[in-house]
Amino acid sequence: MTHYFINPARLHPPAFVRALRGRSLLQPAKPQPAAYDDESWYAVPDADAPLEVCVKNGIAIINVAGALVDGSAPGWYWYGDITYQALKSTVQQAVSSPDVSGILLNFNSPGGGVIGCAGAADWLNKMTLKKPIWAFCQTADSAAYWLASAAERIVIDPTGEAGSIGVLMVHEDMSAALEEWGITATVLRAGARKAELNPYEPLTEESRAQALAELEYLRARFIEAVAENRGAAASTFNDQQGLVYIGQQAVDQGLADAVMYEHDLLEQFGIYLENQRI
Repeated sequence: MTHYFINPARLHPPAFVRALRGRSLLQPAKPQPAAYDDESWYAVPDADAPLEVCVKNGIAIINVAGALVDGSAPGWYWYGDITYQALKSTVQQAVSSPDVSGILLNFNSPGGGVIGCAGAADWLNKMTLKKPIWAFCQTADSAAYWLASAAERIVIDPTGEAGSIGVLMVHEDMSAALEEWGITATVLRAGARKAELNPYEPLTEESRAQALAELEYLRARFIEAVAENRGAAASTFNDQQGLVYIGQQAVDQGLADAVMYEHDLLEQFGIYLENQRI
């Protein structure tokens, strides 16, 4: 059972259908090769490989586009578009570059996996002590918003969205389908509640309660981290109950600092950096 900091409403419909069929919520980064003898079939992407960076007037623009996932997970390259490790590698390069004065994280992401998110956000927060890091939200939902909250300043597009502070998991009960196929799955366990969220049995009330308790625990950690990053009360984000907010709504909810188009943001960021050098 996998937990997600993600907004499935912002995934393509086929991705959510796959989730309901017992596959990952995250849309594969690339289609499966048609031929098994194609060498690309065996090539595993480098989870730590830096992303492409565009530098304008000393500002390194890093596009955080697509679903986020931990690169240490087996088969991550089928289920995510960006790894947390790749994002960290890219930011590290920008921080180390003498040609870069500031970093802009340009978010267009529905979120992603729980594993790796908190650590990446904490690391980004520490990087702000070395160089200014701002975030621009076109779509910064769930895990993407946790990362954005680590930035010194968050600006949102007038029609952009941010939020979705919550946790998601999907349990697939295959028992009825197995019965229809004439298959009997017998789960043998040592420990009364071992593997109680397996897909071969319906959820019991106890297992449902346990799963919800796990989700609430993770949501509380999410809220605490965002509240600390934003210098706001935890109740501000708890009351949002996983909703997303657009443009000025996000500012009013404490999720962003200003509403601006990207070109205006770059100009303002440039002025800020120039003043920092004076």
